[in-house]
Amino acid sequence: MTQAIIDARGQNEIYSGQILELIYFIDRPFLQHLVEYLAGLGYSEMLILISKDSIRVRKLLGDGTRWGITIDYRLVKNDAALDSIVDQDMDKERLLVQAEEILFIDALAKCATKYCIDGRICWTSIPQGQSINELDDDCVENMAPGSYLDISTINNFLNTQRQFLTKKSGRLLLGAHASDDGVWISRNNSIHPTVSIHPPVYIGEDCILHQGACIGPNVVLGNNCVVSSDTNIENSLICPNSFIGQKLNVQDSIVQKNLLVNLKHDSSLVVEDDFLISEIRAPVWPHVIFSCISRLCALFLFISLLPVFVFNCLILLCRTGSLIKTSEKVRIPQTDFSQRKFFKHYSFRDGDHKKNCDPIYHFFCHFIPGLINVIKGDMLIVGLQSLSPEVYEEMSSDRQKLYLSSHAGLITELDILPRGYDDEDLAYASEVFYSVRIEWRYHLKISSQYALKFCHIN
Repeated sequence: MTQAIIDARGQNEIYSGQILELIYFIDRPFLQHLVEYLAGLGYSEMLILISKDSIRVRKLLGDGTRWGITIDYRLVKNDAALDSIVDQDMDKERLLVQAEEILFIDALAKCATKYCIDGRICWTSIPQGQSINELDDDCVENMAPGSYLDISTINNFLNTQRQFLTKKSGRLLLGAHASDDGVWISRNNSIHPTVSIHPPVYIGEDCILHQGACIGPNVVLGNNCVVSSDTNIENSLICPNSFIGQKLNVQDSIVQKNLLVNLKHDSSLVVEDDFLISEIRAPVWPHVIFSCISRLCALFLFISLLPVFVFNCLILLCRTGSLIKTSEKVRIPQTDFSQRKFFKHYSFRDGDHKKNCDPIYHFFCHFIPGLINVIKGDMLIVGLQSLSPEVYEEMSSDRQKLYLSSHAGLITELDILPRGYDDEDLAYASEVFYSVRIEWRYHLKISSQYALKFCHIN
């Protein structure tokens, strides 16, 4: 058996409390890139050694089930404790990994080997039955330039970013389209025609680049970033959810929300003026108000239809011996399926309701009992169809991401169509349309059309 032991104790920080391993490298935290790469090498069992920012590390990686591996965590305060932990499972082949480096190697040596970058030990391969302190100092393999990613310092971070974008180092799996001129552009971006882009540049999802902005070379914009007009950004990382103000010149820097780290001056600054750089926060109050209104409407409808609900429960009790059917559904929205958030969905029939089924059947068997879920806050009245974990796992990655960012509802876009549809492309299109139209007018329109269809009014 083999085990990867990742030393993610956060010995290098960009500022107090923020370790480099959790900073975004291109499109995701560097530590996540490392775990995915090790999983690709065949390591199904990993032990993460943590001391700082342990909550964020656990939240990021979870238990490893989304990669089909097992991840455990251990709190380590010093190097002496590290050696004892590494030698606890001497019946396994172990790979001790520093979380600030990714080494691109075809196959790990079966014998004891220390993999080094500029004389610094980064990875250590430890054979079965051997202690880490018994390794021979002569078993050293020096990594050649371009065969590794190194973020051990902020300067190394930006240099490694440049090497990766110019394809002078190993490859990682990215979630964006790479054009021939060294520009990676993700989906759902708004880029003004006057924006200048000088490769290499990576632009994440949901970014807005205003008039006259100049981006690159060697720039990474994380997801949901806004660059105001006439701003120049070079040799920098702009972390997700960051706002860059007008007519700024950002060079050799890392911007994380309202934190600016500059390499030339070897300094960091928390900017308090939101017009310069700041964090982009999604407004919470519209969703809270919308959810409260939906729950109040559901409560009113449920009280009005309570006699019908009780009558259906009695019929089901006589036929099957149970008052109501429950099934496990994926709770949405959630940022990551690895959080494994579910809820119990109530219905008078087993399984998911068929898309665009008979409105009377849907109303009595799914809509009325489902009002309980709306009252509890599990769903909205209008949204996407709630899915079981099994159905969710079968969807494509893009569709999964879209689904997790939306809301589940009793009534879907397909339920109001005049004829039955089982086409998956149409279902996907309706989900996309709903995701960009989540507003009270759209919900009122869908609810009204559902009521008209139930009354057989065309």
